[in-house]
Amino acid sequence: VCMPYGLVEYHQFVNRQIYIKNRFEKIAGDDYAFVLNNNKIFKNIHKNERCFILGTGPSINNQDVSLLKNESCIFLSQFYLHKKYKNIKPKYHLFSGVVIHSNLSKMDGINLYKQIEMEVPTDTILLVNYLDRNFIHKNSLCKNHKIYYFAFQRLLQDVFRSGIDASNLLYGVNGIPIMAIQIALYMGFKEIYLLGVDYCGDKKTGASHFYNKNESVVDYTALTSEKMLNNVSCVENNFRSFVNLLDQFEIVKEFANKNNCKIYNATEGGILEIFLRVKYSALFK
Repeated sequence: VCMPYGLVEYHQFVNRQIYIKNRFEKIAGDDYAFVLNNNKIFKNIHKNERCFILGTGPSINNQDVSLLKNESCIFLSQFYLHKKYKNIKPKYHLFSGVVIHSNLSKMDGINLYKQIEMEVPTDTILLVNYLDRNFIHKNSLCKNHKIYYFAFQRLLQDVFRSGIDASNLLYGVNGIPIMAIQIALYMGFKEIYLLGVDYCGDKKTGASHFYNKNESVVDYTALTSEKMLNNVSCVENNFRSFVNLLDQFEIVKEFANKNNCKIYNATEGGILEIFLRVKYSALFK
């Protein structure tokens, strides 16, 4: 007997949450509550200010990021590969972590954090998935950087009941931009602008990031387009994952609105239409 798609999706979602919870309990140390408590320093630290969240989509190559030099920004993933990154004097940089990417080997993870050590200024605050904490410590990585850890373990649907408290558990999501939005809301920002959050490749080159693959020390997907197209289940899972991602964006949008915060999409192009589009250059007049 086949289950209706909705029940199948819910069943898969519940199983994934159980898996994440079990993995967190296995990896988390006894002091995780103490570690997360350090995040209280970020509570409303930027109250009523505006924030830019910068993804690594190819569209960022068409925008002048030097305009952000005096702005509060949260950079995502491997944005440090951008040639103007250090000129902006980045304050915050968020990494979703290597432990959650099952296709990455231990050496991949070590190489990634060693690249972070070289490319991210030591006065930039690293915001890192708590699940990577033991990995970083055991391999003596990023010793000269200030790191704050965030745990994304709760069901996002609970955000309206429990709110956002980064000194406790945040919400598990499909995309790092939504991780960043949660932190930005906790910091008290009242305007959040997304840049380089494309969710589609460059039409001319097919590139999914602004940088070339050979500039990165890891390949998060490890899947070529050809392999994906030849794997029906992979294509299906990616579509379902994207639909779930859009649902999560809708939830954080609604939550932000209820808390007097507006989220805008300043990305040039892309396919994320949930947030009101604004022209990037017009924000600096």
